[in-house]
Amino acid sequence: MKKLVEFKLKDGSSFYAEIEIPESEGVTRAGRKDLPAEANMMFEDAINKVKPMATAIIESMRSITDPGPEVEVSFGLKLTATAGAVVASAGAEANYALTLRWPGGK
Repeated sequence: MKKLVEFKLKDGSSFYAEIEIPESEGVTRAGRKDLPAEANMMFEDAINKVKPMATAIIESMRSITDPGPEVEVSFGLKLTATAGAVVASAGAEANYALTLRWPGGK
């Protein structure tokens, strides 16, 4: 089921994201069923979970012996209320499309 989930930002502000929440997933629900749920981590913490993966991709691509003039890797990120940001499965709806791009050979 799609629900609005509130993600807090470290500066004290927040935003809402529409995400798929399985019925069994435990989120903090508001008093009324139609109100948004609250994510159980800060947005920056959720996004930071993909940094090690992105770093590994960049390091691996930089080790290519004869890269083209430009290297680009794209993947989707999906927000979840409990796991934060996760790499979206192929063909799945992603909340964010992330593209890592740098000149070849650097």
